[in-house]
Amino acid sequence: MAFPGFVEMLKILHAEKQWRGKTCGVLPTFYDEQTRTTREQMMNLQTAFPDQVFTPIHRATLLREASADGLTIFEKDMKSRSAYEYEDLARRLSKLE
Repeated sequence: MAFPGFVEMLKILHAEKQWRGKTCGVLPTFYDEQTRTTREQMMNLQTAFPDQVFTPIHRATLLREASADGLTIFEKDMKSRSAYEYEDLARRLSKLE
């Protein structure tokens, strides 16, 4: 399996903690489409979790800077790609039932 840590954690939650929730999706972070490894990992995620992979959050220095400054990405630069990606994620999550 491509993602044993994640899958094993879900099994533990179900078996040992009696968690009955469902996974609403998988969020790839630190995404960098320029590397072959990242592209391969994205394909593996999409194969393992069809229709459950959210649009990835790209790797960005701005995110580290916002965190170091104690700011949200929206406070740091609301027009950045990172802000748009997180806004899209929030919009998608708000539509889930």
